[in-house]
Amino acid sequence: MQLLFSFLVLGALTQSVPARPYSEERQLLDRHLAQLSRALPDAPLPDDDDALLRRLAKDAGLRNVEVGAPTITETGSLGQSRRALTANSTYPDADRFFRLVQGSTRLIDVEGLILRSADFGVRIEARLRFYHRAARVVPIASLDPARMRDRTKGATREEAALFARDEQLVLEKTIALDDLRRRQTSPRMFLAETGASFRDAAAALTFGSLDGDTGRFTLRGVVAGMGAAEALEHRLGEGFFRLREFSQARRDGCYQFEVVGESFRAGPQAALPLPVDEPFRPTEPFCRQDRDGVIAGTVGIPLRAAGSEPGGLFLRAVDTDIADIAAMIEALTRAPFVVAGDVVGRVSVDFGGASVRDALTVLPVRSDQIGEVWLLRSAASAAFQVQDADPEPGSGRFSFRAKRARGEDFLAAMAETEPSFAALGPPGLARVSVFAREASAGEVRRAALAALQLDESREENARVLRPRDGASQIGPITAGPTGPIVFRPPDLTVDELLLAGIGRSGSELLAFVYSPLGDIVALRLGDNLADGVIAALDSNGLLVDTSEGPVRISTPAPLRAR
Repeated sequence: MQLLFSFLVLGALTQSVPARPYSEERQLLDRHLAQLSRALPDAPLPDDDDALLRRLAKDAGLRNVEVGAPTITETGSLGQSRRALTANSTYPDADRFFRLVQGSTRLIDVEGLILRSADFGVRIEARLRFYHRAARVVPIASLDPARMRDRTKGATREEAALFARDEQLVLEKTIALDDLRRRQTSPRMFLAETGASFRDAAAALTFGSLDGDTGRFTLRGVVAGMGAAEALEHRLGEGFFRLREFSQARRDGCYQFEVVGESFRAGPQAALPLPVDEPFRPTEPFCRQDRDGVIAGTVGIPLRAAGSEPGGLFLRAVDTDIADIAAMIEALTRAPFVVAGDVVGRVSVDFGGASVRDALTVLPVRSDQIGEVWLLRSAASAAFQVQDADPEPGSGRFSFRAKRARGEDFLAAMAETEPSFAALGPPGLARVSVFAREASAGEVRRAALAALQLDESREENARVLRPRDGASQIGPITAGPTGPIVFRPPDLTVDELLLAGIGRSGSELLAFVYSPLGDIVALRLGDNLADGVIAALDSNGLLVDTSEGPVRISTPAPLRAR
């Protein structure tokens, strides 16, 4: 009885609400029709679609945009306009474009997508699909005008019939759009997951393709080493991709890989991570091993330094690049280092409790201390005066770790950390190695400018860097598309471990191994490799537990003169 009473009250209230005049009902219906026609027009709109794509591309920051002519077909009640779009873009801007496409009022499907490496970022080749209501569609029987008598009061019989037909059209378009929206294809999941998978990978993409209807995708590129390849395969397989095949083949100093699988679909409201890096990178840095030659007269002769001061440096390294000796010392003592690009050659060292200063005196380099930062330069390099401390040094701390990074990359990273250090400078700067953790930004920068042989001055309230000869054009300093490539223990396999040295930091032993690219990676007890775990460390080597049993890796004996 209570339920029946509620229905009676609801009916009474409904009957008491006065009906809108027909003119208002017609106006509301026309607005609804116009809104639906923007998403699903009654005929193909090639010119409007072309203008829409170009506007979305411009808003997303795409460059060199080309929009192809449409191919129009009609099947059943729907028509389709297919067209191609090509453009150059950064990877984050490519994702931004397809987010705009998916959120557009005009319903657009991404039928297929191909991404290729470009000079900077990617070259986009997208196949897009627009929908319209087919011209020859047979209308469904109109709604009964008698059912809308209250909404068409005051209208003629013809107007009431037209109102009922348009109401039916609204219903049909709403149903069609709802179905199309649920089946809408977009590469957002593919782009987001690819960007996340390659964010920390020692790998570079060169090609990617996606079939929007099936989700089938292909990725190709290069990866630096077997361990990095296994880590990449694991990351791709543990995310939102279903992998069908991961193949790799040796190519120069790296591995070429191909991944085939399926990508899931993501709806317009899906909260996906935004790509912030460029997985499409130049491949050359991932296939070049950065190792020095042996210095004449030092082959097989360990450079020794000893001491007994508390916290002294204990390090034994064999056949190691001098720049990497600095990286090892920094890892053990946290003393920051800047190493000029002209410091080259391999040495073997045996430091037993020595101070950092005493250890550096036995190396064939010129060492200077700028605050807490050690600057290493070639002993044969021309003298270059370190500039006085900056009157506006900035109070920030700076961390950077890279062997022979481009000078532009280092200065751009420093300006990003401390905006007051942004400067104009010459192109084609030398390379510099920097190993610093939470070091004084001003002191690291002064040492780096000396290593790069740059003088700084103030011109029109801007910092300007010039080489000593002054003969160079000046412009903004920007980082390249590939930042420092960082190897982690999981990127290495046992077969790739080239043990370079063993050191001690307090009571903890560290093993230093070379990555496939020639950078030093520090290993600690318990670190996980791609195919094993560091089970033990001693002064002569390390022990790795693998699925096939323990593997012992010892420090190699120094090379002997022939």
